[in-house]
Amino acid sequence: MRVYGNLDLLLNQIKNQVIDSLSSDPTSPATGQFWYNTSEKVLKYFDGTNVKVLATADELEQLKTDLASTESGKGASLIGISDTTHFTSTTVEGALEELASKVDSNETKISNLESAVGSAGPASAITYSSTNYVANGDSLVTAIGKLDTQVKTNADNIAQNASDITDLQNNKVSKAGDTLTGNLDFQGVATVTGLKAPTDASDAATKAYVDAKVSGITWKQPVRVLASENISDLSAAPITIDGVTLAEGDRVLVVGQSDKTQNGVYVVQSVDTTNNTASLVRADDELASGDAWFVQEGSNYHDTGWTLTTDGTITVGTTKLDFVQFTGLGEVIAGTGLKKDGNTIYVQLGAGIVELPTDEVGLDLYAGGGLHLVDPTTGEESTGSESQLAIKLDGNDLVLSSNGLKISDEFKNSISTTTGNLQAEVDNIENAVGLNEDGTFASFSGTNYVDSATSIKNAIELLDTQVKTNADNLSAFESDLASTEANKGASLVGVSGSFTNAPGATQVQAVLESFDTAITNAGKRYLYTASAAGTSFTITHNLGHQFVVVTVYDSADNNVIIPESIVATDENTLTVTFANSVKPIIKIVA
Repeated sequence: MRVYGNLDLLLNQIKNQVIDSLSSDPTSPATGQFWYNTSEKVLKYFDGTNVKVLATADELEQLKTDLASTESGKGASLIGISDTTHFTSTTVEGALEELASKVDSNETKISNLESAVGSAGPASAITYSSTNYVANGDSLVTAIGKLDTQVKTNADNIAQNASDITDLQNNKVSKAGDTLTGNLDFQGVATVTGLKAPTDASDAATKAYVDAKVSGITWKQPVRVLASENISDLSAAPITIDGVTLAEGDRVLVVGQSDKTQNGVYVVQSVDTTNNTASLVRADDELASGDAWFVQEGSNYHDTGWTLTTDGTITVGTTKLDFVQFTGLGEVIAGTGLKKDGNTIYVQLGAGIVELPTDEVGLDLYAGGGLHLVDPTTGEESTGSESQLAIKLDGNDLVLSSNGLKISDEFKNSISTTTGNLQAEVDNIENAVGLNEDGTFASFSGTNYVDSATSIKNAIELLDTQVKTNADNLSAFESDLASTEANKGASLVGVSGSFTNAPGATQVQAVLESFDTAITNAGKRYLYTASAAGTSFTITHNLGHQFVVVTVYDSADNNVIIPESIVATDENTLTVTFANSVKPIIKIVA
């Protein structure tokens, strides 16, 4: 018999017991489990981690005596100490005292060594701080290796730098001026910039200088960007002008000031990235009518040329200055349907107009509108410049001809056939529902409730009325069955006699409940089968007795088992608990 719970002996004895005898230790013992090993002839137990042997008091006293002995094979030798070179004592206590003294001495030496090599203490690696090359070193060997590698790298770099310096000294070109013994070849990908206006016949000249001589204008040092809009405060101008973020030293051509005396060439003195502003100050350019500037960058005005058109003597800050664009598309005015954005002229695409993949302007056709563009030669859909507008046909029901759009003969024939089929289906439906051939109502004959019907709708209404009447009759019959009046209730179904002593026994429901109770009490037993394993099961047996006989079986092998406890809650309920999870079968007898 297995016990699935604890046995509380209430301080009574277990006499003549025999400890579990095993020829070998159990594979998976429980914590606190005892057993007798018949092979080793010793008592053992499991402490939750290791299997332990229980020693007797006599054995412990003998071990204590042997540990204190100085005889050969006893004393210190019992715990593995037999080296007389390092330990002079032969007792355990004396050997341990000598060992403690040696440990203290070695700890002092180790501390001194750790201090000498820079270690932080026991089991700590050497760490370096505020260093250049050995910060990640964790030992003297690692640090020395890192230093050796870096010294070699530095030596190689110094040797290479010395060679490079010698080459530079031998081949340098002085910024103060020098004479070349050969040609400068820019490979067609670079230019010489920043040249001042030529004075001698052999001086190089900029393209702007040459163009100015040809066109009669005087080119000035180019500007990075042009400001075409009014700037209310030139000392705190926007840091971004025409899409260009300004930097200190940039030249800006200002042409759109409301006060034209403020127009002119400015230089960015400083920038404030916190407030996104730039301080503009006047450049030292001398201005005269015909002066021209080339704009290098900008979303709208990059690569454009601007000239000063103000005539007469110009005093910067006093004279109103007018600038016009003379290169690019400054003089072009966009007409109807066109728009100009900087140097770009483009078509404004209105309703029904779209840009074609061929970079041409075409018709913007609605995908569901039934129109498309086709190649006039092949008839295939196309967006080419030669395409023509056509009606798109879906299927073969419609056809195109030179006279226009029409219904195809095939579709007309299909409609005729479909119409005939529909008429046949209508005839079949009329026959199915009992209508005349012309679709009129055919009256019923020989029926129970719808002989007088004048239409299918009226027949349904008559049936609805009769069903309602039947339902009302059933409801009245149910009421009679539940009644206690004479000739009603149980007497309607022929019940009388043995059940008349039950409360309300003249009602059918009360009689049936009394019958069910009589059947249940006749057996006075209840069998419960658990659906799953567990440690607690509350069972409602409805036997009407609080003190019952309970037998518990293990569903795994049908053996009788003893639970932890059985508590009879009341005359119809009890609870069975187990110390371990089990799937029980429980028989209850009153």
